[in-house]
Amino acid sequence: TRKNRHIIADYFSVTLDYLVTSDHAQKPTQQQVSKRIFENRVFITGIGVVLVVLIATLAFVLLNIIVGAEVEFWLSFVYAVPCSMIVWLVFNSIWFNKRVNFLIISFLMWSVLASLYITALAFAQNIWLIFLLGVPGQVIILMWSRIRLRKNK
Repeated sequence: TRKNRHIIADYFSVTLDYLVTSDHAQKPTQQQVSKRIFENRVFITGIGVVLVVLIATLAFVLLNIIVGAEVEFWLSFVYAVPCSMIVWLVFNSIWFNKRVNFLIISFLMWSVLASLYITALAFAQNIWLIFLLGVPGQVIILMWSRIRLRKNK
């Protein structure tokens, strides 16, 4: 049984004393709390992004059942990508490094353009020139990311 205690202690990353005593006054360190908060925020952000995919899947399934497969309902997955970027942008703006927002905004812009292009292709229209809109858009995003705002003292 002593060996089992060692296995259990190692599994939970605690000491044997912790397992055999009833007084556990040890509180987590601030670093442990901060790490847990960060991990929870990452998981919540991931859940938000996956929820967008779930909604796209639900829309795809329901529309195929109700209307039938003759319409291009698979496009719901295409538009799930820019919607996921919006969810990621919101959570990143609240909890994480705001400098990453410029990268997310770039992904958002290009995914919107790609979604529009794929939609047009699905209806036999080739509008490849739409990607030219992304060039000045990307330049604006890059220039915007270089603006430094003064902090009031």
